[in-house]
Amino acid sequence: MSINLETPPGWRAEGLATDGDSGIALPRHGTLLQRSGQFLLCRLLGKIIHTGTLQVQMPDGQRHAFGAGEPVIAVRLTTSATVWRMLRNPELALGEAYMDGTLQVEQGGIYDLLELANA
Repeated sequence: MSINLETPPGWRAEGLATDGDSGIALPRHGTLLQRSGQFLLCRLLGKIIHTGTLQVQMPDGQRHAFGAGEPVIAVRLTTSATVWRMLRNPELALGEAYMDGTLQVEQGGIYDLLELANA
């Protein structure tokens, strides 16, 4: 029995970006890992948002809506690193992403987003 230890092409160092803060290798646009991160974040947001509507545009342009009713808050995530940070530590990553501009609130304000997440 032999085991293939070769790294798949999409996982090689040139296929990954590095999160500047932690040095963790993160997937670039369009990879399976990026889509997996977005899927997991969507699952998380679907369980958190019940009152009001949160519209999220992912780094690859896909749009998702969570919850129903008013208020309607729209945000855009600009990097896949932000998606992974949100999965690792949502409370910390939300504020950091807003401050560094990788989470942009397009409808409503940051306080509305925080209120929606805590409702």
